[in-house]
Amino acid sequence: MIRAVSGPVAAVARAGPLRAMVASRGLSSLVPLDEEYMGSPSTMPAAASAPVTKVSTLSNGAKVITRESGQLGATVGVVVASGSRDESVSQSGASLHLEGMAYKLTEARSSIRLMRDVENVGGNLAASRGREKMVYVSECPPDSARTVLSALAESVVSPKIVPWEMSDASAKLSEIILQRHGESTAEQVDDALHAAAFGDALSLGKPLTPGLSSLSADGLKEFRGARYKAPGITVIGVNVPHEDFKSQAEAALEAADSSAPAARSPAKYVGGELRVKSDVGSTSVSMAVAAPSGSDASAPAYEVLGALLGARAAAAAPSASGFSVFYTDAGLVGVTGTCPNGQVGALSQALASCFSGLATASNAEVASAIASAKVSRALKMEKPLYALLALADSASVGTDPAKAATALDGVTAAAVKKAAAAAIKSGMSMASVGNILEVPQKAEIVAML
Repeated sequence: MIRAVSGPVAAVARAGPLRAMVASRGLSSLVPLDEEYMGSPSTMPAAASAPVTKVSTLSNGAKVITRESGQLGATVGVVVASGSRDESVSQSGASLHLEGMAYKLTEARSSIRLMRDVENVGGNLAASRGREKMVYVSECPPDSARTVLSALAESVVSPKIVPWEMSDASAKLSEIILQRHGESTAEQVDDALHAAAFGDALSLGKPLTPGLSSLSADGLKEFRGARYKAPGITVIGVNVPHEDFKSQAEAALEAADSSAPAARSPAKYVGGELRVKSDVGSTSVSMAVAAPSGSDASAPAYEVLGALLGARAAAAAPSASGFSVFYTDAGLVGVTGTCPNGQVGALSQALASCFSGLATASNAEVASAIASAKVSRALKMEKPLYALLALADSASVGTDPAKAATALDGVTAAAVKKAAAAAIKSGMSMASVGNILEVPQKAEIVAML
């Protein structure tokens, strides 16, 4: 049955059932119809305060960085200036082992006790290796930061490396390498690209995921002894008060060696090519040009250049993307993609086309890339874990952590085009993993440009 009503009652009915109820009870003059709950006080929300980043240096040379953004959860990390580039031939795989052995037996606690202590206060534990740094990290309630930091620092400063722990870690790592890295051309091509760009087995060209060697417990201790020094350690806390966290870090790292870490061999860009045959049904191709160190004044322009290449790559091939990566003395900016065998030639040409006319890109295209890079960086800084990793990157390459969120603010189209021209002149590095017979030679790719 359809009932049509007109006049004042109809106006109330059209306003919705809640308003009709209020009006029918004679309260329309007492309760504003835009107030959801009758009797609730009016509010005046205050704007959130801007995040504050602070940096301090401890008495033993370790650094402390905090970023308070007003969010509820805390993220705590200990970053060590140690990575695969620091491994000698006999120490190959040391970083991989340290990642796998994180939070195991220490001089004070068993791995079970350490894990339980962190879990009991609502925290978790993770570790990741890099070419220049190791990151030990935990997400936890803010009032658990002290307990969590103690566990992280204990794993960094006083692990108990014993043969049976090494043997157990080697078995697990072998399975990871075979199942994850060995079956993924996308993971392998990153190592291949760095080897092509910086020279196989030299500094940044050393593999992040090497084949397992005969590394002994004593060899791992020797590697740690050279790198795990207080001046090479940075303690980072997100959403924790700086002074309290600094005091906690001072106590947690009291036993850390205060001498300087061993000097690193410098990285030199060589711009080569590496092709790795693999029969896994897909092929990955990466192309890159040289970028400066992360602390160089032009690095932000190269970060935008990576975003520009990423936009072109996404338009050229569905699986393609752009990237920029910076280290203490070098960097790379480029494109990468993965495709089924049989489509490799087309993917390679699509990736190569991204570099065409790079130094003469339109102002509109560059402006879009600047905006995209800023948004990407801002979104990362909004998430505590990603903010910590961004601060870790900043600490690793030697830039001001307080400017991590605003590093791109002064980038201009002219600076990006200048960076593009310099990058192209450096020469291309190229790597491919998979059905390499379908991949054009580097000389053919360069000729396309």
